Amino acid sequence: MKKKHKSRRPSRKKPTPPAKGGRKTAAKQSGPAGKSAPLREVKVEKSTVKSKARKPDPSTARVVGLRPTRHSKSVRERTRLAPSALRWSCPPISSGSRKHGISTLLGQDRPIAALRTGLALYAPGYNIFVSGMPGSGRTRLVTDLIRRLKPTGKLVEDRVFVSNFRQPNRPRLITLPRGEGPNFRDDMHELVHVLQETLGSVLRSRTHRVSHDLVLRSAEEREKRLMAALDRQAKKDGLSVVQFPGSGGGMMADIYPIYEGEAVNLEAFRDLVAQGQVSNAKYLRLRAKRDKLMDRLEEVTERLLRITHDTDEELRKMDRHVAIHVLRSHLRSFGRRWNHDEVTGFLDSLQEYILLDLDRWVTGDPRHDAEDHLPDDSTQPPPPEGLPQPPYPTPPPAGRGEPVRFLGVEVHVVKTSDGDECPVVLETHPTYSNLFGVVEQSRDGHTPSLGQVHPGSILRSDGGYLILRLSELMSEPGVWTQLKRAVKVGRVEIREFDPNSGVTSGTLQPEAVPITLKVILIGDPGAYETLAIEDSQFLQTFKIHAEFDTVMPATKGNMRRYADLVEWFRREEKLCPFSADANAAIVEYGARLAGRKDKLTARYGELADLAREASFICESAGAKIITRAHIEQAIQTRTYRVDLPRECVERDFKDGYLLMQSKGKTVGQINALTVLESDALIFGKPSRVTAVTGAGPVNRSGVVNIERESDLSGPLHDKGVMILHGYLLRELASEEPLNLQATICFEQTYGGVDGDSASSAELCALLSSLTDIPIDQGFGVTGSINQLGVIQAVSGVNEKIEGFFRLCRSRGLTGTQGVILPVANVADMMLDPEVVAAVAAGKFSIHAVTHVDEMMELLTGVPMKKVRAAAVERVAQFRKMSG
Repeated sequence: MKKKHKSRRPSRKKPTPPAKGGRKTAAKQSGPAGKSAPLREVKVEKSTVKSKARKPDPSTARVVGLRPTRHSKSVRERTRLAPSALRWSCPPISSGSRKHGISTLLGQDRPIAALRTGLALYAPGYNIFVSGMPGSGRTRLVTDLIRRLKPTGKLVEDRVFVSNFRQPNRPRLITLPRGEGPNFRDDMHELVHVLQETLGSVLRSRTHRVSHDLVLRSAEEREKRLMAALDRQAKKDGLSVVQFPGSGGGMMADIYPIYEGEAVNLEAFRDLVAQGQVSNAKYLRLRAKRDKLMDRLEEVTERLLRITHDTDEELRKMDRHVAIHVLRSHLRSFGRRWNHDEVTGFLDSLQEYILLDLDRWVTGDPRHDAEDHLPDDSTQPPPPEGLPQPPYPTPPPAGRGEPVRFLGVEVHVVKTSDGDECPVVLETHPTYSNLFGVVEQSRDGHTPSLGQVHPGSILRSDGGYLILRLSELMSEPGVWTQLKRAVKVGRVEIREFDPNSGVTSGTLQPEAVPITLKVILIGDPGAYETLAIEDSQFLQTFKIHAEFDTVMPATKGNMRRYADLVEWFRREEKLCPFSADANAAIVEYGARLAGRKDKLTARYGELADLAREASFICESAGAKIITRAHIEQAIQTRTYRVDLPRECVERDFKDGYLLMQSKGKTVGQINALTVLESDALIFGKPSRVTAVTGAGPVNRSGVVNIERESDLSGPLHDKGVMILHGYLLRELASEEPLNLQATICFEQTYGGVDGDSASSAELCALLSSLTDIPIDQGFGVTGSINQLGVIQAVSGVNEKIEGFFRLCRSRGLTGTQGVILPVANVADMMLDPEVVAAVAAGKFSIHAVTHVDEMMELLTGVPMKKVRAAAVERVAQFRKMSG
């Protein structure tokens, strides 16, 4: 049976399926009369009916049947366990002289075989999910195995982003041979500088400027002839064509009347009329002629604009014609060096872009300050005599090797590699930015440059392996969904990500990058099954499941592996050497953590911590070699650090806040053994269970679970109480109605209970109440029961026994106290040496039973035949009372 308590910190991990027969639940526990229980935070013990039958210990195994076999010895003598069955001692073990890798030392053949297959088989969907308890060496084993196997993975190409001239916010992706990305970037920078210098030189050359000048002079002559013809016609009519600068920098023209040889505007001419110096008839005549000439002026103006447009177009054609020869020459040479379809397409778009914005490539970026791009007048060379000012000022040289963004061309390498080494990336902080990459936003509000595109660990591991911990991955909103999509489609997008909406955004959106990698997810037990249920595509994405066991057999080979592993820890962290006795003590500690003396724990992190602390104690004591005493002291120190919750519970027993009777006999009351779990400690806590019985009508017959009625009972505890009702029906009401009403309660339980490991204790308390036969309060009881009365295995028996032993020891051992447990749990005995010594001295006893008949006889001292007869008689009385 286990107590359940509410955790103060809600977990952000995805829930994993409960272990068979157990479920984690939570509720806050408070003490009597409002006194808060001393536990800080506790978890539920996964104690329940074993799904697989355990092989009984040969020293105690008997045929399990409906009734125990009759023997000449008393039940107490038949069921008592010898001290040798309570703890297993490991002989001294020395480590081998041969050095092994961590993958060999861990002894997990099944998951290692799965890992080897997953690492070697590079095919779609063969990603790897590694599951196991934290501290089992999962991450270390994966990285070590990759290092030892040295898989080649897939030699992927380099990925390069370049400017997209048609859609500047969507940079283009170019894929190049492995290791060639940086060379392409450098060559591209050099090409841009060469093109700028060459085009500037050609377009500022004397020959080109003379050609420009001839076109401009021809246009100017045509403009002059048109204006001269218009002016001659105007003068015949007493008018004149006047030209003056316009607000836009061009020339404007108007027609004014002539007065005394000078052209005056209409306002001034109208004043002359008003003054009488010009007749009104002349004014009207000149005005009429001017109106006709204005129509002619508009025609001339249109022709002038057409001449200007045609001249500009001709000049541009001349520039383009010259530029095309320069570009073709250089781009053709560059294309031969980089003969790839994507590069060819990019060069074609580059040529088009340069020709559309040729002025910018010759004059520099007009958006920058003039002092940054134009030389001083003192340094500008004067034009040759007789030629106009050059149309293209000479820009300053751009810095070699740096992005020439002011020309609109950028090249950014986001993935490159050389050699055959397979990339292996362990991402310990899998945020969206760290995984997929990020586009750094510009501070000036402009579109970010390609240099602000930063790849994530997915691109860094392209062609290799990306290792992630599931718990860290699930703590980042939206990342798991995006990762599944990227792995499924084989492409990754570098974007800004909004965790609230779950969508990507950003002003710069580079093309998606193809990826070929294996994702290795490391999760807790049960996580693989949970994800498979939640996502129908999960099994198609993670086809390899490397499942680490929590324990391994306590064979001689595995014991030697323990010693070799400790030696590996010593070499890796330069600890003090371990003696053979110290290795044996660590093996015994591993058996205790495994919960069985024929098993060893696979939580190697716990062993590593114990080795480190024992080495520290050894160094502090000035010793040169670690002995068993140092290991035992390290265990005691570790326990003392986390032992406060247990001390608080035992203090409540001592102070009388928690009521518990360890002597005498009482009707309808029994000591059930439960387990509590704090942050780093599992410990046993005895609990008082009481039962009350009475007559009841047929429609109300049954067992009332008070915890269930008060919402403090878990489903497994409810199941255990229902099983009691089935047992009572079989034994007491197979032919007639039961007419029995009973209530069962865990006294002073404020945080709830779950599990069925106290169902045997509840049945014994119920039978005691029904028959008025008292139960010996010197016994603590654990074990689940089925409807046939067979006692079944539970978990946490070591902690339960030690918890009841400490309670009895604190009140004085009488020699009649002890614990009753299932025979199937005898193989789990790895008790504290103090408990074993007390049993050897006859101060405490431990009994293993197979049936409730034996348990009831041990508790009451009355043969079960008499107990059953008394129960049948009492139920018959209830029928009469109800009838």
